[in-house]
Amino acid sequence: MTGTVACLIISLLTLDELMDHQEEDVEGLALYEDIVNEVLAGRTEGHKCPACGQGELECSLDGERVLIRCPECGRFLDGMLA
Repeated sequence: MTGTVACLIISLLTLDELMDHQEEDVEGLALYEDIVNEVLAGRTEGHKCPACGQGELECSLDGERVLIRCPECGRFLDGMLA
């Protein structure tokens, strides 16, 4: 990540994968890098899911927490800025 993000703790899993305790898709973070930067800049609407290409992402920035979720495929990024 570039810019103001020093560290981002992430989960790029569907809820089912998370429940199964599979490894995080760290390589998938590259797909979300531009979107994370946009969200950090305050642009939280109009982003398409980079995983499925179908859903419009639900994005929020609350203090140090970044949440990006696709309602179509269920993938999400939940990160804490550190």
